[in-house]
Amino acid sequence: MLDIKKIIENKDFFTEGLSNRGFDTSNLDIIIEMDSDRRKLITEGDKKRSKRNEMSKKIGQEKRKPSDEETSFIKQLSEDLKNIDESLSKINFDIKEIMLNIPNLPQKDVPIGSDEKSNVEKDIRGTQRKDEFIKPHWDIGPEKDILDLEAGASISGSRFYVFKGKGARLHRALMNWMMDIHTDEFGYTEIDPPYLVKKDTMVGSGNLPKFKDN
Repeated sequence: MLDIKKIIENKDFFTEGLSNRGFDTSNLDIIIEMDSDRRKLITEGDKKRSKRNEMSKKIGQEKRKPSDEETSFIKQLSEDLKNIDESLSKINFDIKEIMLNIPNLPQKDVPIGSDEKSNVEKDIRGTQRKDEFIKPHWDIGPEKDILDLEAGASISGSRFYVFKGKGARLHRALMNWMMDIHTDEFGYTEIDPPYLVKKDTMVGSGNLPKFKDN
């Protein structure tokens, strides 16, 4: 999640970067205005708390019961503070919801484009004869009965797949090989985390709310 303070301080910079990603930057004005309202609520709440504390301190020092007027005034301050806290809670929630849906800025050297058609080809390895037809993996896998695309799409949606038989075994072997290489040769520590995680964990890792439909 981006830093709202940096957005406020460098709005033009973020507007340009997000526009290059095709993102609607009108939300930047919204959160800047909401943050201004949030600060006003905090200032107002601090002043009212200060007044309440001063009056309570004065009554305590004078060792007396508060008058009806003072009781009424303190009660009103408490009610005002409750409303301010509720408003702050809502505005903080709304700001967070908007901020979570603002993407990161692209690197300066990333070509500007609306979709994958704007990608720039950086390197080509090998050549292919024009008269040579090479089957794609999504055709080879089902033919060899090691890949089930329909089952994957049925279970998880498009672009997912199910490995079968030797395909599943190869997939497992590649994972084991990768883990062995990184732990034995590069000093990484193998971790086996829980399969179930809390919502905050998914938000912190950037998976929510972006991939909530998955």
